[in-house]
Amino acid sequence: MFLLPRLRLLLARRPWLYWLCAATCATIAAGSVASARGAAADARDGWGDTREVWVTTADVATGAALLPERRSYPVAMVPPDAVASWPVPAVAAHPLAKGEVVVAGDLAGDRAVPSGWVAFLAPAASDSGWVVGTHTALFGTGSHLCDGVITAVPADAVEVAVPPSCAATVSMFAAGGELVLARTGP
Repeated sequence: MFLLPRLRLLLARRPWLYWLCAATCATIAAGSVASARGAAADARDGWGDTREVWVTTADVATGAALLPERRSYPVAMVPPDAVASWPVPAVAAHPLAKGEVVVAGDLAGDRAVPSGWVAFLAPAASDSGWVVGTHTALFGTGSHLCDGVITAVPADAVEVAVPPSCAATVSMFAAGGELVLARTGP
């Protein structure tokens, strides 16, 4: 019952016991961490050869620009059609989850319109700097209509793909020459 006060008195009179206990705890913790790291390295080596692949860094919607990173995965986990070299810029052909290995079927291609979307041709200056995969906001008479993505850049125009929900509105403003594009992302 009076064990705690006695222990505090013992440690107050002999501080070397406190430091001995602290050093022992630190040694045990360091040993545990080293053991866990060694076990992880052994497990990683057990998979065999690895291959670098492109992996999504966030959830990606259809038509969005892909900005993946390279990671090293065991060969047994890599799909056979994984993208080997990155085509910059690249547009997602369908939704992708964070951490997915990017395969050839995930890319919409330079001139491909994302599945289910509608593409419009909008006039643009030839030196405007638009590139395929650029996210855009579409405006008509000062009102935000919807967001889209650039799918092609022919001479003096850009092809912008939009979701089907706003295609009719965008069509009306494009026909009237009142469609304005603004960059919203990469």
